[in-house]
Amino acid sequence: MSKNNNIHKEKDGRLPLTRKEQVWYLIKNELGVLFLSNVVTFLFTLPLILVFVFGSITFHQYTLETSKTMGDYFNLFLMYGFLLIPTVLIMGIGRCGLTSVIKQMVFESSAKFSTFFSGFKNNFKAFFFTYLALGILSGALVVNFGYLRYVEGNMVFKGILFGANCLLLFTLILSLPNIEFEGVTFNNYLFAYYRNGLYMFYKSFPFSLLTLLLYVTPIVLVCFVPIKVFFIPLGILATFYIALSSLISFIICLYSYEKIIPQEQLEGVYHVGLEDINL
Repeated sequence: MSKNNNIHKEKDGRLPLTRKEQVWYLIKNELGVLFLSNVVTFLFTLPLILVFVFGSITFHQYTLETSKTMGDYFNLFLMYGFLLIPTVLIMGIGRCGLTSVIKQMVFESSAKFSTFFSGFKNNFKAFFFTYLALGILSGALVVNFGYLRYVEGNMVFKGILFGANCLLLFTLILSLPNIEFEGVTFNNYLFAYYRNGLYMFYKSFPFSLLTLLLYVTPIVLVCFVPIKVFFIPLGILATFYIALSSLISFIICLYSYEKIIPQEQLEGVYHVGLEDINL
């Protein structure tokens, strides 16, 4: 891949030549855009975090009250399950803006923060429907868990329902990093994003596993970190983690696509300044 020496030269007269160098180059030169994009994306993620926090607090209070019935517990799961749908969707809108900035940054070696908002219009389709599905499946999982534990009924039926929900949600989460990459890089029909996302996870394993870990780490922190030290992961998420993990994930996805997809199908998809496709 050709090198453009007129764009953002380093002090030694060249642009970064590998993926690792590009990550450090962008952090060094685009830190302000990364920080602003991270903060705004965090604000879009905050409603979902609040649902987790208040859900944990409410459930803890319920366990202290002996007057609560099994039906009360199920209603609690039902309420928070429905709350997950809009809050996950709001987070997805933020992810759409952030990934649009990351794409411009990676492809052009620089980015404008205004791309965050223009990305809503340009890349809305894939993110809206993907995160709507993610919200529905996540909310259904919470409701099904409450149904499994607190509602009387056929255990086989409830187990099958819960298992199918887990399988669908897990499949979508596996595909998510590649769906986001394709959503801002290629103009495709909706089902192709999901099919290609799952296919690329399989073909580019274990790199896909790394991107998946980058995605699920914040969820683990939010769900399992004690409330007394919750401000620590919250501060990490609010300042740099979301944008940095998205940058690394995007570059890994592009590396995987360039390794697997024929080059003629990737016309126009390139890194400015990269002479090879090595990590």
